[in-house]
Amino acid sequence: MRAALIHEAFSPSGERPNFNFYPGRFFSAEGSRPAIQTPAMIDTRYLKSFAVLAKYMHFRRAAAALGISQPALTQQIRALEETIGGPLINRTNRTMSLTPAGEVFLEDVRRILALMDRAERNAEDIFDGRIATLRLGVCSATAMSGIFAEVIREAQKRLPAIEVIAEEHSPAVLSRKLAAGELDCVIGITFGSEFPEGTVSLPVASCHAALIARRDRHLLSIVNGKIDAEKLAQEKFIFYAMADDPPDSPLALESTITFVPRKSIRLGSLELILTYVDEGYGAAVVPEFILPRIREQTESLPINNFLMEIKAFRLPSSNSPKVLKFFAMLSSLFPSS
Repeated sequence: MRAALIHEAFSPSGERPNFNFYPGRFFSAEGSRPAIQTPAMIDTRYLKSFAVLAKYMHFRRAAAALGISQPALTQQIRALEETIGGPLINRTNRTMSLTPAGEVFLEDVRRILALMDRAERNAEDIFDGRIATLRLGVCSATAMSGIFAEVIREAQKRLPAIEVIAEEHSPAVLSRKLAAGELDCVIGITFGSEFPEGTVSLPVASCHAALIARRDRHLLSIVNGKIDAEKLAQEKFIFYAMADDPPDSPLALESTITFVPRKSIRLGSLELILTYVDEGYGAAVVPEFILPRIREQTESLPINNFLMEIKAFRLPSSNSPKVLKFFAMLSSLFPSS
């Protein structure tokens, strides 16, 4: 059971003095003079209550989800606001919202709770000697590659005490989940998404990109060793997306071609991208390892100077035995990467 962080102060005689609580400090029961000049510690039960309230934005429903009374939840949130030193919730008769401070605080609260959950699971795995669960995030490009299948196959053989549970998300979502402690590690092509500063990365593999389009659109015709950039720039482009790049960012296909597509759409699945291209919706840039999946009516053109890297990522604080063993396995699987 997660232990609450409660600040306790004792007198030299060993008896606990009576303290009234005020924002950021403790005062003696007599009233005016500070008894201890120290920041108040936050009860982590209040952090969980705040996170649940932020999810439901309704005191009654949040209290029911927590299994406590509504007055108890209200009291916890007020105590938390007093500790922080300001309001976290905007309260009106009909609506509820987070204050700017509440929004920032919520991000840290979610990260703290996720880290505490992970620490508790890691300790239980060690003490109980049971199989540890490693939460692995992958992007759809990696999930469709033979590399991912090899990783899962080798993990089963080499790490029988670790159960790998994979989640598929866009690179931007993977980055956020890793930063929040909701994933132990990530394997994928970043597609421009930034991972948290200080993230430990391990090169796994690399591949060239390829441009694909329907054959009857004649978009990939090469004249004098060059693609018709003017014609291509008028085409719709389909990007493997949800990366944080702006939709009109330049796309470099060859050293002699840099253009902004006339129109672009962003999809979070390579399977969807292949379907859109097959149906003549537009052109797309994809990792070359998925080219065997394209249909006969789709043609491809390698982009030799566009290299996509597949890497494994973990936070520096993710140093539990299961994560370190998994990274060691990856290092032995892909030593030359």
